[in-house]
Amino acid sequence: LLSLGPFVQIAGVNTYVPGPWAILRYVPIVDMARSPSRFVIVTTLGLSLLFAFALSGMRRRFVALGVGTAGSVGITAVISVALAIELIPAPRTLYSAEVPEVYQIIQARADEAGRVLELPLGVRDGTSTLGRFDAAPQFFQTRHHRPIVGGYVSRVSRWRKRENSRSPVLRAIFQLSGGNSPSADLVTAARQARDAFLQRSCVRFVVVNKRQASQELRAFATDILRLRLIHDDPAYQLLSPINPPP
Repeated sequence: LLSLGPFVQIAGVNTYVPGPWAILRYVPIVDMARSPSRFVIVTTLGLSLLFAFALSGMRRRFVALGVGTAGSVGITAVISVALAIELIPAPRTLYSAEVPEVYQIIQARADEAGRVLELPLGVRDGTSTLGRFDAAPQFFQTRHHRPIVGGYVSRVSRWRKRENSRSPVLRAIFQLSGGNSPSADLVTAARQARDAFLQRSCVRFVVVNKRQASQELRAFATDILRLRLIHDDPAYQLLSPINPPP
C-alpha cells in the first residue's frame, strides 16, 4: 500500500484517492523515507515469495488430483518459460534515448566555454522543488558534457535554496517556470542584474523546450538576458547571450 504513493493511479490516471503514504509522509522520522517507489523493491520481493508458494501449492494440488508428476512438471516448465520471456534483458525500446540535435550543436561548439541554462528551469530534492524540474536535461548533459544550471540531488541545503532565490534573474525564472508571473520590481531588478548573473553563472547557452516553456518565460529570458538565436527546430530553441561578460 505504501508503494502505491500518495494517490492511487490506475492505467496512468491519477484517481486522487489518497493512500496511506499521503498521511505518513508528514510523520516525523518516517517522512525521511519519502520515495514511495523504493517500497516497490520490498513489495516485489514479497510478491515473488507469494508466487513461489502459489506455484508449490499448485504442484501439490495437481499431484493430489492424480494429474501426476509429469503434469505438474509441465505446468512448471510453461510458467518458467513465460517468466524467462518476461524478464529476459533483450534490447526492447521502452523509451527513446535519442539526444536532440540541439545538444549535439552545443557539444560541437567546444571552443565556447560556459554553462547550459534550460527553460523551464527547476531545482529539486527529495522534499521540495523550485520552478519546474525535468530530468531530461541531466540525461542530455551526458552528450554535451557541460555544467548546467538547476538539477536534482537528494538533499539541497536551505542555504543553497536561499542563494538561488537571492538572484533576481533566477528567482524570476523559477516563478515563470512554475507558472507564476514575477512582479514589475523583480523584472526591473533582474534586468539590472543581467551581467552579474551571467558573470557568476557562466551561462553561455540557453535551451528552450518549446513544449514546456511558456511564451511569457521565453519572452522574459530573451529580453532580460539579451539572447540571440543560434538554432531553431520544432521542439527546441538554442540561444546565446549577446556580449556576455567574461
